[in-house]
Amino acid sequence: MSRFSLIISICLFVSGCVVFPMQTVMPLEAKIIDAHTAEELKGIRYLRIVCDLHDYGCNKALLEDGVFDSDIKLENKRQWGLYIAAPGGLPVPNHQIAIWKEGYSAIVFSQYDDNINDFAKSVERIDIKDAINEIPTARRQISPSEARELFFNGTIKLEPIVKNN
Repeated sequence: MSRFSLIISICLFVSGCVVFPMQTVMPLEAKIIDAHTAEELKGIRYLRIVCDLHDYGCNKALLEDGVFDSDIKLENKRQWGLYIAAPGGLPVPNHQIAIWKEGYSAIVFSQYDDNINDFAKSVERIDIKDAINEIPTARRQISPSEARELFFNGTIKLEPIVKNN
């Protein structure tokens, strides 16, 4: 190792900087069932939006949506970088997740906002606003503690929407 590289490494270490692949997107793995019959559901739609809390308009946000025909499994993501252990020096991902099926109410999680609609007001990207508008209006907002339990090998129970004739 060259002398220059050694000096730079020591300076970074002593200053509290780290070069590390930080997890910027949390994984999600869950079984989706009908809340009344406990039957496993197919054709589950999902929306996952993740932007760093410091990206105020979410211009660099990750936007994923799709359909699962069995258990839902979304991978985590890591990002290499030079991080400083100080306010603003580490990535702070803000997750917005919605899971639904036609004829069922949606399960919605908003990590740092009161709800996903409040999050949508602060977003500048039109594709994100459009994706949020696709979520059915019949929704159940879940708390962070509930999300931890459901999204990591949990069971999500979707409620059928009752249609009044």
